[in-house]
Amino acid sequence: PALAVEPRLGLVNLCAERVVFYVELVDFDNAVDSQFPSSEDLLAFALSRKDSATVLFKKGRLQLALQRYADIVGLLNLKYDSDTTAKELKNVCRLNKATCLVKLNKFACAKEDCDLVLHEEPENMKALYRRAQAELGLESFADCIRDCKNVIRLDANNKEARALLKKAQESHQKSKSLFG
Repeated sequence: PALAVEPRLGLVNLCAERVVFYVELVDFDNAVDSQFPSSEDLLAFALSRKDSATVLFKKGRLQLALQRYADIVGLLNLKYDSDTTAKELKNVCRLNKATCLVKLNKFACAKEDCDLVLHEEPENMKALYRRAQAELGLESFADCIRDCKNVIRLDANNKEARALLKKAQESHQKSKSLFG
């Protein structure tokens, strides 16, 4: 039910255990051969889904955005292994997924997505930073500190990484003093 909250549908204050939608397809243009869509068509579709996921994210609809990003990654995993554009789009969606997951406090899953990106792009600053955020949430302070330092090594002016580094160092010191 929480995923169905949408002001345009008149569903703002929803108090229900289950929501059922009935959809009627009124018109359909630009049909794509569902068995064999071209690479260009599939990438265009994935890009349009990414754009809609981004809109959902900006509206705070994190669970829906997360699902859209996951669907795009799944689609591109099925179809593409070596296409550079598809790999880049897949990694962008993985990082956007990681952002949603961090905001939803699903830190281990966010770290996994970042690890996948870093396997292909070891110096991807966004992946390092988002993994550091996840590691802070997992209370893996040493790993968080390491990733923050790597981001700062790549971009000395990165204020977010510096702030996260400071927070991780403070948390690390607190945990040391608590547990000796």
